[in-house]
Amino acid sequence: MTFADVADAWESKRLPQLKESSRYTLPKLITRYLRPRFGSMGLEEIKTGTINDWIVELQDKGLEAKTIHNLWKLFRAIMNWHFQQDDKPSRKWYPSLPTILEVEQRWFTQDELGRIVSEAKGQFKTLFYLAGMSGLRAGELFELHVEDLNINR
Repeated sequence: MTFADVADAWESKRLPQLKESSRYTLPKLITRYLRPRFGSMGLEEIKTGTINDWIVELQDKGLEAKTIHNLWKLFRAIMNWHFQQDDKPSRKWYPSLPTILEVEQRWFTQDELGRIVSEAKGQFKTLFYLAGMSGLRAGELFELHVEDLNINR
């Protein structure tokens, strides 16, 4: 059995159970980053050294450390799902992942937020004001409806 066989099964059986955004994004990542490297490999051929070579290739392509970590997690999730289907223990690999640098989040100052809102047009003025004042994420903002507003509060 090859990684491609496992990925095909995962995409047909597990992927439909995930969030819509994952169902859209993950097949593209598998096609671009996992199948070219592991697709034709037998499962027993995939060792820590193989994974480390792949990680170096990803770094050489200029991918960020966080992206490489996420691709590793996707690979591991697919493989471990496969082993779970056969009631086998998860495989253990010991990859040398790049260090993710901790960069402090930059926030808009009140003055910057005021300038953004004043320059915005139409519905974006309200959207940017609400985003800045509430701390809501974009997905949360976009899901708001007029009915969610309580004028009395």
